[in-house]
Amino acid sequence: YWLDWRTANTLETLVEMTQEYQSAINRFYIDRLRHAKYRPTGGLLPFMFNDSNPAIQWSIVDYWRVPKRSYHAMRQAFHPQYIFTLLDRDSYAVGKPLDLPIYLVNDAHRAVPVQLEAELFDPEGRLIASAERALTLPPDCMAMEVDRLRLTPDRAGLYRLALALRQGEATLVDHSYTVTVE
Repeated sequence: YWLDWRTANTLETLVEMTQEYQSAINRFYIDRLRHAKYRPTGGLLPFMFNDSNPAIQWSIVDYWRVPKRSYHAMRQAFHPQYIFTLLDRDSYAVGKPLDLPIYLVNDAHRAVPVQLEAELFDPEGRLIASAERALTLPPDCMAMEVDRLRLTPDRAGLYRLALALRQGEATLVDHSYTVTVE
């Protein structure tokens, strides 16, 4: 996989493209490492925290010490209580059933009561499946599957899985995944 940087007409477009790509790559690996907590992953550290010179680089903080978009994505992915899914391929076939597991993990050394919301939207933005539940995450727990949304897509397009983790009125994590159906 690579980024087709030649399609960027402006420096701003190139920056946006690379930040989106970097955020997606970071979350891809962080999600998998958090899923493997204690099996065998014992922790992880980000690569190249800040730019050493003003350039488009892999860091999450620029040369002037301003957080990049990927910094905010990584900050969310490192939240002590985290909700995520693991997509096992880049695209899925029309008419073939697919499962979207919903995982939670808690890195705090205390139990944490949370509410999860998972919503799956079709390519037109219509809600087609959802799950909600309240539970208490055990202290320092490994990632656990707490729900699963199932889908047999009837048409191609970009589906969106929106995940939110709340504690009372506070939103701990709120992000989404694109599910490509061809």
